[in-house]
Amino acid sequence: MTRRIILVSMPFNIGVGGYRRSYFVLPHLSRELHSEGFEAKLYIPANAIRTALKFFMQETCRGKTVDYADCLEEALYRVLETLQNLERESHYTLHINEKALGKILSLNTKLLTSKQTSIRKEASIGRYIIERNREALMPIFERIAWDQVRQYYVDSSSEELIIYSHHETVDALSVMGFLSRYAKGVILLMQLDVKSFIAKSILRNIRSKLLGVLAVSPQPIIESPFVTSITKNLRILIPALALDPVLYTIDKSESQQERYSAVYFGRLSREKGLVDLLHAWSIISQREPRARLTLIGMPENHEILATISKYITEHRSIKYLGYLPPEKLYREVVKHHVLIYPSYRDAFSFTVLEALALGLRVVAYDIPVVRYFYRSSNMVYIVKKGDVELFATSIIRAFQEKKELDDYTKALIKKHSSWERVVRAEFNALISVMSH
Repeated sequence: MTRRIILVSMPFNIGVGGYRRSYFVLPHLSRELHSEGFEAKLYIPANAIRTALKFFMQETCRGKTVDYADCLEEALYRVLETLQNLERESHYTLHINEKALGKILSLNTKLLTSKQTSIRKEASIGRYIIERNREALMPIFERIAWDQVRQYYVDSSSEELIIYSHHETVDALSVMGFLSRYAKGVILLMQLDVKSFIAKSILRNIRSKLLGVLAVSPQPIIESPFVTSITKNLRILIPALALDPVLYTIDKSESQQERYSAVYFGRLSREKGLVDLLHAWSIISQREPRARLTLIGMPENHEILATISKYITEHRSIKYLGYLPPEKLYREVVKHHVLIYPSYRDAFSFTVLEALALGLRVVAYDIPVVRYFYRSSNMVYIVKKGDVELFATSIIRAFQEKKELDDYTKALIKKHSSWERVVRAEFNALISVMSH
């Protein structure tokens, strides 16, 4: 008998860690599930579709004189192209309901178009309020989408249905909550800890259906005592991530690595320590005039972008490149000597591993996941969280030292070199939870 599983996932190869992981894992996981007798259907949260559309619009149209409607049309094409590629790579074992997808795309298109029409009329305070309450608005938006697509995901045979969410975000949890009413059980993969009131409320409401929780490292479990209070069926995926194949095409031997150059790449936000980074750079600029900093990534909001602009005006040694796709990103990163990574919250700190694989030294804050994975690496300098003065001093020290990768770091890179191993670990954990 064919068993049914709905995968709640955000599989887009964009500059958001959880999205990229799902993009690489999903087609292979679907094939593994198919071999075990599962029919896998994909549900992408409406908010995730909008995030992907906005990302593709910025990537495609930034710096160009392009009509907004044409830019949105190109982004829609990129979304559809991505999903077609995923279906093909899954050997068509991953089922995407075209009617449901069409309705969610239409909903997002209308929303993005209406925002563009009213953007000049909208007060800045209004945009500020929306950005600050974005998470609270997610369940409402997902409910609107769910009401339009429910018929494509549930039917009379749903009692044997399993729901597996690739994300612990509020949009994904909202969808999992809607689907749980029709399912035999639900399983959650945590790529970050669960702290928000809304996320906890959703999980509390579906705890009777929760079969178990997977996590990409111990960090999400350790930092989420609430989760351990509602289930004891927990699995840590090892390995949980793999390096992007594009990284291995970068020729590090020919790179012109600048000794006093530092880089940060990833999401630009307070949570990732951007403000601390910029404060530290003010100190570094005074002590080491040769130092240069490159920032790569999308700002979380207008406030962060304004902060970056302010520091660029004050310090000519800072360069901001915005978002770069993987190949361009790695070719830029490899030119630098040090990765600066003062993140306050991570589940894996995969940016650190990418930098190590490209031959960079790393200066990072002492958070549990950094300590867990990287404390034994000779290339990583770990600094007390929030100590900006010591952070700046450690960066200057890293500029001045030359090191070769030690055996521990080489083994760590090798361990995370195969997406096939990642998928096998996830598949085995899934089957184990379902059999528990």
